Amino acid sequence: MAQPQRLSFGIKTTQYIPYAEIMRIWQEAEDYPAIEHAWLFDHLFAPWASPINASLVYALAYLALWLGLMWLLDRRGIRLTV
Repeated sequence: MAQPQRLSFGIKTTQYIPYAEIMRIWQEAEDYPAIEHAWLFDHLFAPWASPINASLVYALAYLALWLGLMWLLDRRGIRLTV
């Protein structure tokens, strides 16, 4: 019998506040065991780029991830139909 999936909670901070403020929010969230994760954008892209550029790089990385997955499925002959 399959195990029921457990509900998890995360946080998504806005990209239009200073990085120091984002870090403060993440550190406060670590005190709450119910909050298990923060989103990828906040961890990888916001720290090193301006908000508009970080948003663009995130979108391109997301697109590259899906294109890579679809290429891999195509190379293996796996077709998904809806």
